[in-house]
Amino acid sequence: MIGFQPSVGTPDPLRERDFREVARLFRRAVHSHAHIDWRTLEEWLPDPAFCGWVMRAGGDIRAVLAATLHYPPQQRYGVAWLRFILPGVGVAHWPALGSLWEALRDDLRRRGIEQVAVIVLDRWVADVAKSFGFTETNAVITLERRGGPVPPAPEPPLVLREMQGRRELEDVVRVDQAAFGSIWQYDYDTLAAAQREAATFSRLELNGEIVGYQLSTQHGTSGHLARLAVLPDEQGKGYGAVLIGHLLRYFEARGISVITVNTQEDNVRSQRLYRRLGFVPTGHRAPVWTVEV
Repeated sequence: MIGFQPSVGTPDPLRERDFREVARLFRRAVHSHAHIDWRTLEEWLPDPAFCGWVMRAGGDIRAVLAATLHYPPQQRYGVAWLRFILPGVGVAHWPALGSLWEALRDDLRRRGIEQVAVIVLDRWVADVAKSFGFTETNAVITLERRGGPVPPAPEPPLVLREMQGRRELEDVVRVDQAAFGSIWQYDYDTLAAAQREAATFSRLELNGEIVGYQLSTQHGTSGHLARLAVLPDEQGKGYGAVLIGHLLRYFEARGISVITVNTQEDNVRSQRLYRRLGFVPTGHRAPVWTVEV
């Protein structure tokens, strides 16, 4: 367990003139947390949704704490991911995180944020989260498929086709934000970044209207189902299986049989679908901690 005490110095908002130094510190840090979600740190830094604070010593930045903000449509409050944690170049600077969290938390409150989440990729991040008042509320688990049934291709009036550039992303954003809880939603910029990395990015339409989509990536000799969403009113009709069938055929045509997927531990419905199609848990689990601010 790490205990944080107030440190000497005053937290400062991260400003544009700090971007280069912060990027350099993260590249050389022994301990750092970076949950980038499709974008690099350099891409996140100038984003209006980025909110960061730094601690200085002798004029130099020694510790960093930063979150990204999301304001779900038709909700009165926003949510945030604590994406970047840099405890400091040396152990002596770790106490700065306590002061930085107080400053960042107050800033998030002023910006209308009510919930903050962090995904634990290293054990020390859990200690940090606990010291900030976070509690574990969920987890991201990984499943893997090496074979199994392949759902058939859709028949009219269902049509499945690859996305045609960024002009169709607004439809996908609407599906994504309807299908996922606020903390898990993707906005337009995140989906645009994901589209650049996609091996296959397809939408399922019923009578010309989108009802769901999938986005998958290729990593060497394996594929990864990175995103799957179906409109809530259209769930339970087999559309998720249709979308998975498409990506399975896509990868099999390229000689790829190993497919992975991440999903929330409490998303029992999705896990049931994945298991039916041959996916099995790998045992990998990344806890998600949250706090109300």
